[in-house]
Amino acid sequence: MVWDYIDAFTPNISNCLKCKEPLNDDSKPPTEVTVYTRTGIKFAQHFSKECSNRAGCRTRFSSGYHSLNGDKVYDDLSDQGIYLLTSANTAFSIDYLYEVSLLLLHGNVSFQSLADVYNQLHNYDKEQLVSRNSLCRKRLSEGYFLYALLEMAERADRKKNVILNKNEDLDTALLDSLGDLQQNFQKRWTGNHQCEVAQCKTTMISDGGQKIDRAVCAQKFSMLRKNKHTDKYVLTGCT
Repeated sequence: MVWDYIDAFTPNISNCLKCKEPLNDDSKPPTEVTVYTRTGIKFAQHFSKECSNRAGCRTRFSSGYHSLNGDKVYDDLSDQGIYLLTSANTAFSIDYLYEVSLLLLHGNVSFQSLADVYNQLHNYDKEQLVSRNSLCRKRLSEGYFLYALLEMAERADRKKNVILNKNEDLDTALLDSLGDLQQNFQKRWTGNHQCEVAQCKTTMISDGGQKIDRAVCAQKFSMLRKNKHTDKYVLTGCT
């Protein structure tokens, strides 16, 4: 099998965001990253950096996020570039994750189906499907939900970064963020929103208590109707 390598993942900053001290290259060797893209599987190396203030900071920086005491603080989605690093060994291209979101929205497909299609499409000519060349549904779902969380945070104009605490999983982080994201979304789009669209501030509510409907007779069983083919009578509603 030929491994198709792309440019390595490296942090694009030289000073610590927390204490402003210079960053040093990580003493640990780079990790191997499997990158899932719309055109197939790529591979890359992942280089990280650590703060030179080892006594008072010890923040470690990777491509798209930094970590301290096990907590991961993610950069905004617009700052991620064309790839989203979901772990030290896995990454996805942003355009593929966007395509997944459209397939979930319009096709109502499962992550297992998406993974099966991806593997069959991009590995049909592989004599032996090795584990690092196969996309599993759990890995795909984690990549998608992280992308969705970052995308929602940016659309809601959230001022603080998305943080995944070391003691919680991605599902918990999503649940914890929903209230804050909803408030930020409402504040941005309903508080001081102004645009040049005509009747921008005019709203008609058609749900949540006010329904667009028509009158319906309450007499559901009001008459007997004869069936001319069988001479039987059937109890029907108001005509």
